[in-house]
Amino acid sequence: MKTADLIQTARTKKLESVLSFLKLAFNDFDYPVYLFGSYATGQFHGHSDVDILIISPDALSAHVYRQASDKMTGININYDILISPSINRLDSSIVNSLQAISATASCTLPPASMQSNVPDQPSNPLSRHQLGMTLIEIMIALLIGAFLLGGVLQIFIGTKQTYRMQEGLSRLQENGRFALDFLAKDIRMAGFIGCNSGASLTNTPVCITPDNPVGCTTPLKTPNTLNTPTGFLYDFKTSIQGFESTSATAWTPAIAADITSPLGGSDVIAIRRAADENFTVTAHASATADLTLDATATTANLKTAGFLKTDGSNNCATAVLSDCSAAAVFQVSAIAGTDLSHATGGSCTLKNSTDDLGKTYVGGQVYPINTISYYIRTNDSNQPSLYRKLGSNDAQELVEGIENMQILYGVDTDPTPDGAANYYVRANDAVANMAKVVSIRIILTARTIDGNLTATGDGRIRRNFASTIAVRNRLP
Repeated sequence: MKTADLIQTARTKKLESVLSFLKLAFNDFDYPVYLFGSYATGQFHGHSDVDILIISPDALSAHVYRQASDKMTGININYDILISPSINRLDSSIVNSLQAISATASCTLPPASMQSNVPDQPSNPLSRHQLGMTLIEIMIALLIGAFLLGGVLQIFIGTKQTYRMQEGLSRLQENGRFALDFLAKDIRMAGFIGCNSGASLTNTPVCITPDNPVGCTTPLKTPNTLNTPTGFLYDFKTSIQGFESTSATAWTPAIAADITSPLGGSDVIAIRRAADENFTVTAHASATADLTLDATATTANLKTAGFLKTDGSNNCATAVLSDCSAAAVFQVSAIAGTDLSHATGGSCTLKNSTDDLGKTYVGGQVYPINTISYYIRTNDSNQPSLYRKLGSNDAQELVEGIENMQILYGVDTDPTPDGAANYYVRANDAVANMAKVVSIRIILTARTIDGNLTATGDGRIRRNFASTIAVRNRLP
């Protein structure tokens, strides 16, 4: 079809825009047009003596460049026409540029203020072949999306697992340190009985007089006045006592019944020492008389020290009375204000074998004294834990996640003790030398509370914590 036919058809249809004119040229008259950018498809068939249409790579604008005059529209135009399909209103410069086309082709152009009204055109009428996505393209997009989603999920799961492991390790390390701290505090103070801690208590009669504490023949007194001075809870002569686990159900020496439900395979240790709380004796008329304590012996402080129960009644606590020359262990038979009794009678179960403390202790201090046992047992959640039992009280859970405790005892065998351990042995090999133990080595195995942290075993992480602790009251 010739150019004249194109012009005549444009006049007959009364085209209202350059876009409609170009659409007519492309679709109905098959004019050769070169497309560049994202629509570069080569040369259409037909004549070659026509204008060139160049579409920008973003497909939002186009230019019609004249190669010769009066080729396409029969009108002499010596500049290019900008076509921008993305706008809804014709630019005034485009309208002015197309006035020549309107004059010759009898096209009616709308004023610049009117919107272009081409209802059947897509947003980009020059890209009429872009009709959507094929099924293959959709499937590829879905597959790529699935891979990306899987990667994101994998990263999330890995990050969460790493966080759980770090949290478990942090708590495990914290538990291990706490457990060693609890043990070290009591082990260091083993054998502490106040100012006279360097002297060992004895459960056999010894001579104690105010002016000659040793070497006298009469009167014979005993520093431990309890009825059962050799019982497990009251054998304060033995400040350190160990029990080596020899099987899942046996220990050497045999553990006392006071240690309830210990976990087999873990060692047990008992420490005997005076507590930190103490009260000064302001009056003590005779060795058998009651003790009068200083003003710090308030009801609240006596409860804190364990001399009184929470209701204010006597707790029948064991106590050590000490100055720098002697010491005596007894049970508190009654408390009235700041007066403390140590009679042989009373309502307490243990009772004293004598009320004679051997000497007066004005200016001395009264301390609570107890046997403190450490061992491993399972808690209500079936988790192994470190337990601490104070005297005859119920055992208290200290640290969860401690599943094993092994103990070695450092023995100073020098003829003249120097406070340094010559070797470390287990409790069953140190029974005869417990009085020579100057340090204790603790090895704890702690585990994470939660499982599924590792791919092996039960999924828990385990770490060993070790510490060697000196017994202060046995150092030179």
